[in-house]
Amino acid sequence: MSTPSSRSFGDLFSAAWSMFRHNYGLCLGITVIFCVIYAFFVAGNIIVVAMVSSDESGIPGGIASSVLNIVLYGVFIFPLFTYLGFWLVQRTRGGQRSQRGRFGTLVVIGILTQLCFFPGQVTQSLGNPGGGAQLHMMPELFGAGFEEGISKGVLDEAVKNDVEKHGVLEKDSPNAAERHAVLDPLQKRYDNAHEKMKTLQKRMQELGKEQNAGIMIIAILLSLAAVIFTYFWAPWSMYAALDPLEKSSNTGAALARGRELARSGGAVGIWLVPLVFSIIMIVTLAMCCLPGVFFGLPLAFAVVPGMYMCLRGERGDEGETVPAAA
Repeated sequence: MSTPSSRSFGDLFSAAWSMFRHNYGLCLGITVIFCVIYAFFVAGNIIVVAMVSSDESGIPGGIASSVLNIVLYGVFIFPLFTYLGFWLVQRTRGGQRSQRGRFGTLVVIGILTQLCFFPGQVTQSLGNPGGGAQLHMMPELFGAGFEEGISKGVLDEAVKNDVEKHGVLEKDSPNAAERHAVLDPLQKRYDNAHEKMKTLQKRMQELGKEQNAGIMIIAILLSLAAVIFTYFWAPWSMYAALDPLEKSSNTGAALARGRELARSGGAVGIWLVPLVFSIIMIVTLAMCCLPGVFFGLPLAFAVVPGMYMCLRGERGDEGETVPAAA
């Protein structure tokens, strides 16, 4: 186990960039795997919370969402993110395997991490009492949107075929009654779906107006504080738990090692580097999405593995790894 020395912003930034540059293909593959799995978990989260939410109050649904997030992120997302990220560390080291039997440790650290976000999530529920009702409406809203899109497509195709075959439909057009008999039910189906969609959207907007701006600001500040606080120990502790070069035999040792590694990065660098790469990711995703998929997201996945190796005293420049003295 190496004893970390102080790492500057430049050291951490360079290490993250080097990790991305030398492992682009794997970073892209990890991005695809994680995003697909994450999409299923998010969809399941929405469905479950919508089922337990009510039309009257958003608080039960918000609390249910917070509890579900603790399970979702603590048991699945954070450990999955760590295993996939440590794959980059393994490859940079030349294929060294991670420690086995550490899933339980990752789950404990993941749950502790997510618990730090619980106050902000509950506060958000209190500041947005209509949020639960909005979640409750989501399946119906998705269904209405799907029905509207399908009915619009069927109607447009039918009108197009009718015009190509008979010309523009006028009152005195030949076979006008027969043509109306075909097109009018399709038009009515679309009109009903469109009206339902408008009604649901109006209801969603009304529920959104119930937000308390002051409480929502407090919720945002609590969540931001949780991000800053957890980033000084959580990811590095989870990596230390998997790392065969570390001696983190239990959860307590992994947490202690994570804090030790974080201190070597400094209070500014260890948080500023991920912030810079997050901004790059957001900007690239906004650029027609493709730059984000093929550059911003893979780059973001290389940040924590690259920083972790740098914090340990390892560097992966030019495709080689130079471990610090044990």
